[in-house]
Amino acid sequence: MPAMLVVGCVDLSQFDTDATTGAATTTTITTSTTGEPPETTLAPTTTGTTTAVTTSSDTGGLPTTGEPPGPAPIQRCQLIPALELHEAACAGAEDCQIRGVLRLECDGAAFYPHLAAAPLGDAALYVQTQAVPTFGIQHEAFLLTAQGSAFADMWVTENTFGGRSGELMPGQGGQIELWFQDGQSPPTILYPPHAEIDPEGYSIPTAVRDDIQWFLGTRTRPDDVPMAYFTVGEADIHALYDLPGGRVEQPLIAGAEAWTIWLHEVAGALKMSWSQFSAELDGTFLFVRDLEAPADQPGAPLVRIGDFAGGRPLTAVISSFGDGAHGVVMTERDLGEPTRLVAGEPWLYEEILGGVTVECPTPTCAGGCEAAPPCVESRAEAWGVGLQNGPEVVRAWHLECPHEVSLTWQEGSYFDILCLCDKCRCEAQAGEIVEQPCELVASTLAPDPDALDTLLRTETWRRPLGFERSELVVDAVVGDDTLWLLTRSTLPDAQIAVWIVDTE
Repeated sequence: MPAMLVVGCVDLSQFDTDATTGAATTTTITTSTTGEPPETTLAPTTTGTTTAVTTSSDTGGLPTTGEPPGPAPIQRCQLIPALELHEAACAGAEDCQIRGVLRLECDGAAFYPHLAAAPLGDAALYVQTQAVPTFGIQHEAFLLTAQGSAFADMWVTENTFGGRSGELMPGQGGQIELWFQDGQSPPTILYPPHAEIDPEGYSIPTAVRDDIQWFLGTRTRPDDVPMAYFTVGEADIHALYDLPGGRVEQPLIAGAEAWTIWLHEVAGALKMSWSQFSAELDGTFLFVRDLEAPADQPGAPLVRIGDFAGGRPLTAVISSFGDGAHGVVMTERDLGEPTRLVAGEPWLYEEILGGVTVECPTPTCAGGCEAAPPCVESRAEAWGVGLQNGPEVVRAWHLECPHEVSLTWQEGSYFDILCLCDKCRCEAQAGEIVEQPCELVASTLAPDPDALDTLLRTETWRRPLGFERSELVVDAVVGDDTLWLLTRSTLPDAQIAVWIVDTE
């Protein structure tokens, strides 16, 4: 197990305490950290402008107006150990890979919860809520480590009703920054750790970037360097790296619509991958190249994901099989597309996860459709969770939400192009649907020893998580030895939970 970070709490003297309990909360030990927040120096860009913002530290402790700070924000959310969820998920298991469960509870509505990868295999949880006492947007951050979790920071921004969430960029030492673009147009605003408050009660940013057209996200590189990436100009993508010696911004991809990228380490070299449709290759592919390659260098097609509408990748890894340049992609449920596992040469592989597990036989018109007895069909809807490359196998996790559908039959017809006539067929009519708890399924992918150039998926375990598929939202971060799984569900009870899972 890698060395883990001691969880630290933010200095709460600048904030009001929790509105309901009167104290800021943590789930485990909370030893204060030391050290100043990292400086933010943005490298010059070729287009647009960067507006540097003077904070109160430059003006003798007062904001730029010289007026005292406004009302401090009040922490509205907290992570609470959910022992009953953990016990239910692990019931009957001799060796349960689910180490713990945390429930997110907020004094008010919680919007856009999602996770961000942090150095040392940790993660950070973001949640957006209504600021109190101002009428702004409040962004709260929690640091998640194998040793526990703690409230880390919060910021308040103006509410312009743009409908966007913020993006956290966790750094070394537990410090977290917030990137926020309210709406679908510039500017993008960077807020430092422990941002000070202006006279109106809003957080004071470090920089305002009007050259960023679309902020795409943050990543933590395999070498633990925090990274943000965004579009500058029409389609060029830049990356900003928070290196130990200072911040560096440089072009990443020129002219490609690579809205999501993944980072990999292959034989000690940093690689990046993205999905893109290629008219020349007639399909959507996962492209790969060196992270430090020139921005205009094209990537090499590694995995054919599908045709133009062949599914959007959720995550991707470069496996260690063979020469260490074999790609595996997990797609996400999107516009009716099922979750799939797809791999490239030399081990071609494709599997739709979930589907019909117990199928009802279709009666014939000769026997009478309505006369056929009712049948219960078992189905499972799948949500992708994550992938992790290992030295011998690729680990995969997905959610399966089983449900049973009662079917009856009625007579229908279809047009047969062979006889150019209508023919009778029995058509299923769905009746009662009985939902079952969703299950977290862990599998491994490896070359099949009994079949040349074929991957074999082996299910290693599955555990029920207690919620149903209605309005289910899933997000995940795969650390070194921990899978951080965020679920937001509405049935049987509305809840937001973080599941802490062993990866091995």
